[in-house]
Amino acid sequence: MKRKSIIMIVAIMMMIFGVVPVSAAPVGGMKGNAIPQGSTSTGPFYTGHGTSSAHDGDITTYWNSGSNSGTIQITFPSKTFISGVQIASVASSSSVTAYKIYGLKNGEWEVLTPVITGKVTVGNPSTPGTIDPGKVDIFEPTAIAPGEYEGIKLDTSASASWVAIAEITLLSDTKEPPTSQFNLNATAGNAKVDLSWSSITDSKGYDIKRSTSQGGPYTTIATGVTGTTYTDTNVKNGITYYYVVSAIISSGVSRESNEAFATPQGPSNPEPQPTGDRAILVVTMTTGLEKEFDLSMTEVNAFIDWYEAKSNGTGSAKFAIDKHGNNKGPFASRKDYVIFDKILTFEVSEYTTK
Repeated sequence: MKRKSIIMIVAIMMMIFGVVPVSAAPVGGMKGNAIPQGSTSTGPFYTGHGTSSAHDGDITTYWNSGSNSGTIQITFPSKTFISGVQIASVASSSSVTAYKIYGLKNGEWEVLTPVITGKVTVGNPSTPGTIDPGKVDIFEPTAIAPGEYEGIKLDTSASASWVAIAEITLLSDTKEPPTSQFNLNATAGNAKVDLSWSSITDSKGYDIKRSTSQGGPYTTIATGVTGTTYTDTNVKNGITYYYVVSAIISSGVSRESNEAFATPQGPSNPEPQPTGDRAILVVTMTTGLEKEFDLSMTEVNAFIDWYEAKSNGTGSAKFAIDKHGNNKGPFASRKDYVIFDKILTFEVSEYTTK
């Protein structure tokens, strides 16, 4: 059999949820294992070469699209964990064949790779029946981000031949940490959720995702977290949040952890907060004398505005403060004038009268 190197660039990385390994059965000469039994497929085909021939575990049969382009869509009987796809192809004449691979995740197709190209030599796919395995071009596996998928889809085209695929196989990265190994825990606090998990061997960091619905869909809230703890403060009390964590490993991003959830809550009997409609203003003079005034916040703010303006070189050198209830004698009002350059410091203590 001829093996062809394949030019590819992995375009996106996907997160992982759980694990269902692919079939342990290899397909003649290919590095991948057969697509799970019970999978179904759709796509255009030439008589006698239906889509099922591309995933029947037999490299001597093949799917023929009936033209120089076509899309084959394969749906697995259950979610399946895979980390790569390998394709074996044939052609009626030497041709450059192009593939683009998609993965089915949560009912939606997501692009896994850009267009992948490779040369296919003559294997006479236009003739009904089986083919000589020696005329099948087996491409090197195409790596994808390890993940759990519900199916795969290939958009295909050929430069000088009908599109024909003898077999599609799947690879699974056995180095993936099991979901249970994370042991993710979530602890609720006041307007926060504290997360902790077990360390994953050879991990370069962790990605954290959150949802307000059990089982997702999740949104990434932190990436490349070092250590095994994280505090989420972008939460609201009374709302339940669901979390999963993934490890950044040599092959990409691992499968997601177990789901943990928590509902942040505020104090059961929160202390009343002052409205701040009044304040005690204490002005300390350079002599050490302290002058105390019970004022409205409007009056306090007027004093602060005067002080800041004078600090910037504008305004009067003195400020009049109404003594209010401290008025004594037959006077209608009494004011205390403080001189700017005689003030050492001042303090404002707000309180409420309500």
